[in-house]
Amino acid sequence: MAVSALKNIFAFSASSRKQRRSGILLDPTTGALVVSPDLDLKICEAILREIRKIELRLKLRRARLRIEVCFVGVCRACLGFRYHLLRHS
Repeated sequence: MAVSALKNIFAFSASSRKQRRSGILLDPTTGALVVSPDLDLKICEAILREIRKIELRLKLRRARLRIEVCFVGVCRACLGFRYHLLRHS
């Protein structure tokens, strides 16, 4: 039964020229969109590229925050040392 359903999907001809050239077809039996394998690969690659960009942004933000925390710690230590010197002079 699954094989005949696949044959029905791929035997379906698009009504317009624009849809024939597109990698997405409409399955008439279920009304679902069927994506061609080459377009599916392009979509997956684009999504993975965006994921890598987001991951890089998060790593850079984390590094920046760590540097800021370190800077705040150094400033706090300097102020504490200065307070200690002024108090005991």
